[in-house]
Amino acid sequence: MESYEMTTDELQANAATQVVEAENKAIDEVLTEQRKNKEDPHAYTVKSSMLPLTNARLAYEGFFSAYVKEPHIWGQATALPWLAAFPQPNDWHLKRAKLDANGNRQYDANGKLLEEYVNEIRRLHFPNAAFVSKARYDQYEAAMLETEEPIWLCLWSINVRKCRWKDKDVEAIIAQDKFWNSRYNLDLPPLDEEDEDEGSRANACSSRIRMLPLSRGRLIYESWYNSYVKPHYLWSQVTDAPHLPGYPQPNNWHLKRAKLDANGNRQYDANGKLLEEYVNEIRRLHFPNAAFVSKARYDQYEAAMLETEEPIWLCLWSINVRKCRWKDKDVEAIIAQDKFWNSRYNTDLPLLDEEEDEGDGGQSGILSARGDGGTPPSSPGLANVEA
Repeated sequence: MESYEMTTDELQANAATQVVEAENKAIDEVLTEQRKNKEDPHAYTVKSSMLPLTNARLAYEGFFSAYVKEPHIWGQATALPWLAAFPQPNDWHLKRAKLDANGNRQYDANGKLLEEYVNEIRRLHFPNAAFVSKARYDQYEAAMLETEEPIWLCLWSINVRKCRWKDKDVEAIIAQDKFWNSRYNLDLPPLDEEDEDEGSRANACSSRIRMLPLSRGRLIYESWYNSYVKPHYLWSQVTDAPHLPGYPQPNNWHLKRAKLDANGNRQYDANGKLLEEYVNEIRRLHFPNAAFVSKARYDQYEAAMLETEEPIWLCLWSINVRKCRWKDKDVEAIIAQDKFWNSRYNTDLPLLDEEEDEGDGGQSGILSARGDGGTPPSSPGLANVEA
């Protein structure tokens, strides 16, 4: 009996399926634990329920999705090692003498010693990778501390800091939530008691950071844009695969067509069944099982964005997320309050066709709408995949 070897596309499809199954299993486990704990304020009743868009969640997801989490779509298309944008590896700038096959040092034509980077990932894959600054990290961590929300302080320590908080006051906040305190103590090793206490860090960077404030509008915009729209800058150095945003899903994503041979004739299998292939070229050649964020998650974020009434972020949301102007004149009036961003809005986006504007209703009434959250990012990877 002949052995069957799976093609590269089949292997990638199987791997992607396994990832989705693992994520769904992790979600189910979290939901089960949450239901058991009746005291938990974020208890769920159905799998599709979503946590509220608190500022702590937005700060955590904004930073984690942009700088720490591996993009789930790119993971299907490349075997290159993952390199997070934070923190920067300790040996990133270190160099060593370059050796030949016999272990001897190499020199150039002028007798100068040739060197290479110590870090293998930099040497072989990402020679010029950029990392987020310590100042940006401090700004987000200070914002996290100010929220005093146990769940997000716990997830920040597990997935971003990778260690326990040294401030006992912060650990006392996490201890207020039984489920997340258990998670905190199980997932992180205890700190060395000889380490010096850092003391409270809530206002550590407030006086020296010169960045846009972490307003609610900015947190909502960055959390969505970094998770679902923005191409990952590290991967763009090393792959020719096209970028595929997590939202929106292309209209022809599920459409198929007859598969043709080199002469343009339809192909059939051994049983005479017509062979088909996906119409969408990106799906056919690169991402056969890419995941997309749900319309419900999008509506939740857009409703929250409208509630902020912040001109700069309403403008950037329309340019980089919606890709079109707002149809609600009240929203455009808010953007018009800021001269610079109103100019950017009118320059970057074409005017809507008046006929298209009729009957749609725009976003009227959404200014007071409230969503109820998204999939709990209880483990890396769950922050931007809907249950």
